[in-house]
Amino acid sequence: MIVDAHQHFWNLETGDYSWPTPDLPALYRTFGPEDLAPELAAAGVDRTVVVQADDSFWETDAMLAHAEAHDFIAGVVGWVPLDRPDEAAHALDRYRRHPKFVGVRHLIHTEPDPDWLVRDSVLEGLGLLAEAGVPFDVVSLLPRHLEHVVTIAERHPSLQVVVDHLSKPRIAAGELEPWAAGLRARGRAAQRPRQGVGTGHRGRP
Repeated sequence: MIVDAHQHFWNLETGDYSWPTPDLPALYRTFGPEDLAPELAAAGVDRTVVVQADDSFWETDAMLAHAEAHDFIAGVVGWVPLDRPDEAAHALDRYRRHPKFVGVRHLIHTEPDPDWLVRDSVLEGLGLLAEAGVPFDVVSLLPRHLEHVVTIAERHPSLQVVVDHLSKPRIAAGELEPWAAGLRARGRAAQRPRQGVGTGHRGRP
């Protein structure tokens, strides 16, 4: 079975997306399951994992609705307000009842604070994910984001962490530092007992 482990839908009429932007006309339109299905068939891809592109309950609910209607959607990585732990706990309790809810993500790269991920309230929210066995996707863009992956791995040893897009190294520019050093540090964190930091996708589905 071939699985696309990171795929998006977006509805520009109802969602509030930071990306894609109007300067990307090929992408700046609504994309749904009906657009994806023939592409999957042509490429021989059997299943996909749909990943959030908007920090909202609305989009998470919409993705889960798509998953219920389309067998090729094997899992949904949604969103909960990690910086509001009480609200996040209630949302997790609801979403974990859905068999295709497989992870949580937050668009940390759009947060004005580059240290958002290690705020006390967010670390508390990540603790809820660790306790529930729900993986967390890190949208790592800045070197500082990759540094924080090590911090959250040390704070929550049982938390499964996915580093989206391998933290987007600047390969075309030939600039592999400090990305390479940050990835090595992440690798050392992953080798410690009970820690699960990876660059692939979660064990479910």
